[in-house]
Amino acid sequence: MTDPAIELQLAALSKSKDAEVRRVVASHPNATNEILGYLAKDPKLSVRIEVFKNPATPACVLTEAVGRGLTVVEEVMWIARHRNTPEYTLTELATALSDDVRFWVARNPNTPEEALHKLSQDKNEWIADAANANPRANPETFHIADMRRLASPG
Repeated sequence: MTDPAIELQLAALSKSKDAEVRRVVASHPNATNEILGYLAKDPKLSVRIEVFKNPATPACVLTEAVGRGLTVVEEVMWIARHRNTPEYTLTELATALSDDVRFWVARNPNTPEEALHKLSQDKNEWIADAANANPRANPETFHIADMRRLASPG
């Protein structure tokens, strides 16, 4: 349990005019879900990224951010690799245009098998290999997909 005085101090600092102060709050392990949700909408990219890198950031904040239609690839990459990103959000991100985002979805151990199967057939070999190496990948299904990819000219 976090000290209520620390929570109050972090809440006050999250509203600072100084973006560097807000960035530090966003990375703090004792930042509450409310603070992280608030800072996930910060106008400064560096603050938002710290929220998405923070292991304490809850699934609801990550999913809400994706639902807002993020356009900065670096933000989405951190959400795709976050351990708290839920399966349905990872499934959505598995179809992203960005190779970087799809790569991190393929590596995330929360990614469901169906999404991994699609990613194992990705035209980008790094993404396909990452999906095949994911601990949730079904070796039999992925072996077939991998063999097809290896057999196709290109």
